[in-house]
Amino acid sequence: QFLIPMAISIAYGLLFGTFLILVQVPPLLLIVNKIRRLWVWLLEGKMPTEEEVEPAVKELAREKQELLAVIEKN
Repeated sequence: QFLIPMAISIAYGLLFGTFLILVQVPPLLLIVNKIRRLWVWLLEGKMPTEEEVEPAVKELAREKQELLAVIEKN
């Protein structure tokens, strides 16, 4: 008697979560990326590529520069 409502709740929760993650999140990430690109364009005057405004790409570039500086120092 108690298991049927719980199973229905879990099933609808899975459907809602799947819809949210697969349908809603990717467009939201694209919108955030476009806002970042426009912000950089307003501040610097040049339109960056989509990759240039991503935090992970920026961090990798910074780490690469730090590594090259360490290599040149030695």
